[in-house]
Amino acid sequence: NSVTALTLDMSTGGQLLVNPLGVTVPSYAFQGDTNTGMTRPTGDTLQFITNGTERVRIDANGHVTMPNQSAFLARPSSRQANLAINTTHTIVFDSEIFDQNADFSSNTFTAPVSGKYQLNLQLLIQQMDSATDYYYISLKTSNRNFDQYWDNNDKAGDNGNGAGVSTIVLAQMDAGDTASVEISVPN
Repeated sequence: NSVTALTLDMSTGGQLLVNPLGVTVPSYAFQGDTNTGMTRPTGDTLQFITNGTERVRIDANGHVTMPNQSAFLARPSSRQANLAINTTHTIVFDSEIFDQNADFSSNTFTAPVSGKYQLNLQLLIQQMDSATDYYYISLKTSNRNFDQYWDNNDKAGDNGNGAGVSTIVLAQMDAGDTASVEISVPN
């Protein structure tokens, strides 16, 4: 008792076709319209397509590729120098290394969908102003700020070598929420 194919008409006008295991050439296809579907184009690869564009691919080894998954890497193209005391400064990330899904612009990441986002920040602070005791660094999101105080205590001092500051957070963000980085230099 083997079934070679199952066809089910979908209310959207598409079809769901399934050939069970054991058939010489198994094939899988779901298509709601010409722009949306799940296909098995070659070998042991499975593709998910929406709006005429491949969104997810699973290969024979189980590797999942999502070319529109939000990911970006940005950095300053030059140093921000002479930060005024008693002022909050936005850190300028004006050089994008990559920006999948185009979610980063004007020093700000905008969440395309609600979910958890890993945000990593790395700064090099050099020649801290001796008139201040600390810097206040904030990775700001719409729901919460992730703050860090950086004590002057001559960690960066005036020697020019500087000191690194790293922040790694898993932030809950809603669709349209933003994330940016600010540094405050109190007196």
